[in-house]
Formats: sequence, structure tokens, C-alpha cells
Amino acid sequence: MLRVSGRKIKRILATKDMNGADLINRAGLHKDIVYGILAAPNGSSPRAERTAGVIARALDVEIEEILEDESIVVVPADPPEDELQAHIRSFDAFIDDRIRGFEGRNLIFREIRRFIENPKLTSGYFVVRGEPGIGKSSLAAKLVRDERLDIHHFNIALQGINTLPQFLANICARLIRKFKLPWTEFPNGFEENGSFLNEVLSCAATQCSRKNPLVIVVDALDEVATANDKRSNTLFLPPALPSNVFFVVTTRPLERLGVQAQQVQVFDLLPESNENRADVRAYVTNQSSSNSIRVWLRKKEMTKAAFVDVMLRKSAGNFMYIHHVLPAIARGDFDATKPDELPQGLRDYYRSHWEHMRGMDEDQFEAAFEPVVCILGAIKEAVSAQQVAEWTGVPLVRVRNAIAEWRQFLDEERVGRERRYRVYHLAFQEFLQEEVDPGLGRYNDMIAKSILAKAARALPTRGKRRPS
Repeated sequence: MLRVSGRKIKRILATKDMNGADLINRAGLHKDIVYGILAAPNGSSPRAERTAGVIARALDVEIEEILEDESIVVVPADPPEDELQAHIRSFDAFIDDRIRGFEGRNLIFREIRRFIENPKLTSGYFVVRGEPGIGKSSLAAKLVRDERLDIHHFNIALQGINTLPQFLANICARLIRKFKLPWTEFPNGFEENGSFLNEVLSCAATQCSRKNPLVIVVDALDEVATANDKRSNTLFLPPALPSNVFFVVTTRPLERLGVQAQQVQVFDLLPESNENRADVRAYVTNQSSSNSIRVWLRKKEMTKAAFVDVMLRKSAGNFMYIHHVLPAIARGDFDATKPDELPQGLRDYYRSHWEHMRGMDEDQFEAAFEPVVCILGAIKEAVSAQQVAEWTGVPLVRVRNAIAEWRQFLDEERVGRERRYRVYHLAFQEFLQEEVDPGLGRYNDMIAKSILAKAARALPTRGKRRPS
């Protein structure tokens, strides 16, 4: 029996510089039929038998050129593993870090589930909006891990993972791999607009249903380096999604939401909301069971319940504040501090710690601590202590000492046997840029001058001409 061959149609489309969307427009067929043909596991689809003539005319070919004998089984090879893998970014380490000690957020998870399962909706965006440090990335990471959501992308400005091409390549490659879609490479200029993403999403959606929808998580829209038209959605997110496709995205409160679509639900994660306060209370209660915190409380003659109340007030509902202050208490940094004298809010904590470290040894602070920390705040890729020493001119042993002293603010990576570092959270980088050195311009210049000097040294030198 002859059937329409998706494999042959894809080959014809490629020779004519066309894609599935072009075929839909020319043939006037429903997108589910066309993408069903292209995505069928055996390269053909029984649903297309009555559309063969329409497709052939749309492609301007003889009908025999798009037919295939189903008795000859053609097993399409999976897209090359290494080629797709090159486009897929792993966020496993980031996810593991963000969900460590995770508490609560049950209300948001329920709201997300209710949104996706709403029988009145066929698709849409669920946007979680909240201030820096309130736990948006942790929430997205927990959702990805618990629900095993393979299609996800985390924008991380501190690592330079925040561009449109990175997002499109990662998401499209993940979709192609997961749903075995008919692409082995990306079309030229795929990052110039959202058409390829639309096509891949539509093709994947044919394999989804209400009981098994496609849920895609995208974290930190606010960290995206936006170069496209301000009228466009951030990352070219489609304003109209195929049926059974849902996005869960996070962002800071900005003037523009970043997503304009047919169906959008925004959940504002407010620091002083009852739900957030309950989550903070549960987290502090759990973390305060450590022996070091109990010792500190005995010294301050304070009950655990009273301490939880103080932390709730001082943190202003910000999880990043707690992430820093509880370990600092455990280390003894606040042994001379009364509970009511703890810093008020995340920025105040950064400010007080900065001044505390300066006051311990101002000469060492200015000569080593400040340049090392600011260099790590200026870079995007994690770098080694040796590299920091080269850029700053600070002796390696003092660079390592500074990194050890500021470890709570730094993220560590291992590349082979080498340890590399960068600033942990965007909020701390913003503190450095706004209160220590405007835009970290001095340290960006320091890096540039060091790189130029190294390049100059590497240039071949001409020897002096010997007299004849």
C-alpha cells in the first residue's frame, strides 16, 4: 500500500528552502495533519492519503514523488546525538543547588497545576513574578525536578546564559530529542525570529494531549539580554501556543511583563503575603535546629520561636537574606550582635558585611578583598584563582585567602582538578555595581588591560638587524 512519505516531503522542502509552516500555508491544510505527516515514526501517515494531491500541488511535484510503499519499512535514524547535544545546556548543578533545603510553595504549585488542568484552557502562560531573592529560581528548579520536566531553560546572567540564541537552541534541541522530531540541524537564521520555535512546538504538540500536556519552564525572563524589538515577547515566546502546550516562566516585577499572549495568568510572589511568610517561617524553623544556632540562641537568651519571628521581620520575606544570615550566625559572625540589631533586608546585609570585612583589616581589604570580589562580580564565566591573580596583580596566596573569606557569596565549579569561581547571585552583583564601583567599570577595564597586555606579549618580536 502506498502512503504519503513524510521523509520524502522533508527532503523536498529542504531543496525548495521551505518548512512545514510554508507547506501549511500553500496547501491550506490543518497544521496537525501536516506536522503529523512529518513527525510520523515510520516516515508516513495514513491520515494523509486523501491529501496527497493537495500536498503534491503545493510542492509543485508529481504525486509519485511524495509516496512510499509501506511494505518497505524505513526506520529514520535519530538526529545525531553529538550535534543535538552541542545545543542542549545542562542545568543539573544549578537545579541541585537551588532546591537544597527547599521548603513550602505548595500554594503556587497548586495554582500552576490548576491552570494547566483548567478544562477551559487549551494552552497558556503561567507567570511567577517576584523581587530578587524571594526564591523564583528555586521554585522553577523544584518544579523541573519533581515533575521531571525535560524541556526547561534557566537564564543566568552571571554565567552569560541569557541570550536569545542560547534559549532557542536549547529549547528546540530538547524538543527535537524528546519527541524525535524530523530535524537533524537548525535552519540558517533560526535565531532571528520565532518561526522555527513555533514550528518545532507545533510539531511536538501533535504528540501531546490534555492528559499529557507539554509543560516548559523558563526561569528569569528579566535576566535576558534583550536585543529584539521591544514590542516582541522576550525570547520570541509565541503569543499563540499550540493546543496542550503550557509555559511556566519567572520574572522580576518590570514595566513590561515580557509575555503578551492569548492566555496569561500572573502569580505575584509577595514578600509580606501570608503564604510567603508561612514558607519563610517553616524554612527558618527547620534550619534553626542546628547545634550552632541553638548555642547562639542560648547566648542571647532567646527562644527559637522568638528568633523565627525576628528573622521573619528582618528578612522581609526574602529567602536570599536567610540563605546568607543563618550560616553567618552559625559561623559566629554575629556573636557580638543583638538579635534586634541584625541587618534589615538583603541589601543592608550586603552593606553591613562589606563594612565589617573592611573594618577587620582595611589595608588587606583594599589591597586584596575588594579587587578579588569585584573582579568575580564583573566576569560572566567562572574563573580560577590563578586567573584572578593575573588580572588583579594580587599574589595568588592572597587571592585564595580572599576567596575563602568571601566563599558564601561565590559559586564554585570544578573543571578537571581546577576550581573556578563567580558571584553566586545577581543581587550581590548589583550591590557591587551600585554601591561599590559604578557598573564595575574599573574592574572591567582591569580585565581588558590585562588581556591586551598578554596579547601584546604573545606577538612575535622582530630581532635587531645584524650589520653586514
